Formats: sequence, C-alpha cells, structure tokens
Amino acid sequence: MSATVQTRVVDLDQLIPRVVKKDIENLIPWVYSHSNIADEDDQYDLSLEEYDIRRLFQMLWDYQHALASDALSLVGPITAKVKIVLPRKNWKVAQPRTFYLQSLMLHTLLMIVHANVEKSRARDMEVWMPNMISSSKYVIGRQKYASMPLAHLTVGPRKEERPIISCPTWREGQPWDQFTAEVLSVMLGQLANNIRIRGQRLQDQEVFVVGFYGPNIYIARGYFPVETIKRVHAKGCSDDEHLELKFTRGYDPCRKDDWLEAIRALSRLFRYLMSGSAKVGAIQKILSESATTVEGS
Repeated sequence: MSATVQTRVVDLDQLIPRVVKKDIENLIPWVYSHSNIADEDDQYDLSLEEYDIRRLFQMLWDYQHALASDALSLVGPITAKVKIVLPRKNWKVAQPRTFYLQSLMLHTLLMIVHANVEKSRARDMEVWMPNMISSSKYVIGRQKYASMPLAHLTVGPRKEERPIISCPTWREGQPWDQFTAEVLSVMLGQLANNIRIRGQRLQDQEVFVVGFYGPNIYIARGYFPVETIKRVHAKGCSDDEHLELKFTRGYDPCRKDDWLEAIRALSRLFRYLMSGSAKVGAIQKILSESATTVEGS
C-alpha cells in the first residue's frame, strides 16, 4: 500500500490533552544532581539510583556510543509530506545493530514512567509490559499486512490484553519516508487490536507510539476516523489519500532539560490514556465493563 503522509512536529498540548492541572514530574535521576548533561565519566554514586534508572542510563550511553556521528547529530522528527510504501511485514526490513538495545531501553523507560504515574493513579486497570511480543495482522484493500513493535504496553486481563502504546524501530541511515512507513505500520497493528473487540461498536481511534529517532525520544499520534478505517480496510488507499501523523520534538534523555520534558510528556500520555478520555478501544472496553459492573452491584 502506498499513501501520502503528512508528518508534523507539534507542541505537546496539540498532541496530548492535559487531564490534570499540573503534569510536570519530579523524576530527576542522580546523574543530574550536579550537571545538566548525563556523563558516564562523572564520579556520581550510581548506588543511589534505583536499579531500573541506573540500567536505563547505562543503556543510553551504550546506545549513543554505537551511533555514527551523522546519526548522533539528528535532532528528532521533522515536519514533511512524504509518499510511503507500507511494508507487508515490518520485521522483514533489515534489523539495525541497535535493535535489541532500543527494545530494552523503551521497555525500561515505559516501565519507569508507568511506575511513577501509578503512585497517583486512581483508576483500577491492569497494565502490563510483556516481554514476548507477537505480530498483529491487518487487512488493507484485501491485502494482508502484519507488524511487530519493539516493545509495547498493554491493558486488560492476562492473555486478553491489548496494546495501548507501541514502539517502532528506528534504523540508522533510514530516509524519513521509510521511517514514517515503519511508524504507520506499527500504528496500524495497534489499531487492528483495538477495533477487533467483541461487543464493541466501531468508533474513531487514537493510536500513540513512543520510540527513538537517532539519540532522541519522541511520541507520535495517529487519529483514525471510523469512515477512514472502513474505507481503507475494504478498498485500500485512494490515489489522493492523505494521512497525518503528529510528533513531539525529539528529547535527548542524556540532557537534563530534555529528560524532564520527556518524562513530563510520557506521564501526561499515561494519565490521558488512563483517564478514559482517550479514543482507544481496549481502554473504552474496560471502562464500559467496569461501569456495567458498578451499576449491577
């Protein structure tokens, strides 16, 4: 499938609605206690860090050391209009050298932020970070596709959970149009999981992904109206089909200000998803079942 995709870097308020008055998080690692740059050669006391944060920063340094200078200089997602060709199976595209490192970093980062937000979360919702990830299949115009994220966060009972945040792969040297195709592929796999819910009416869907672009972390959002979902599923994309994906700017987690902004953005994303306001099928299903249980009790 080919389509024209408009990627757009926007302010956080245009990407994720705020559901609490103040969403700035104070998750400041020890590595930033005396410096605005996380330098592995500094003589700070790593024993003071929680294990997951310590492990994350060690992986971040290893990851950045592995990048070529041109990749290390990337500033993050860009605003552009590109023609993309969707991969039939995104994992068949050559895996980068940093594939497993990206996967572990994103898994750890989402786990840290979720644990931080969990402390103040009111809703009772089972959230998981599965280690084993299977592919998600979907159909566009009678053509079968499948995608597999690097990592994802899911909700729901075990063995019935569905993804609400997925992580695309970034490949060093990859042109922006191919990276956009990877992001869209992972989004569509997540979308498929959130519209195949028994007993739930098809509705507009939001899809959020989190990943790396060069040394930087980003959040991206796709919005898929019901009419588009039905038409593209049945007939594929028309020649004049235009899709839009919105991105945050890139956040370098090894710089204090960017780390704080990234944690703020991710925490806001978690709160928005758990608030029940997000148009995400898996969450809407759980909340509707909870409401029915309360009414029947």
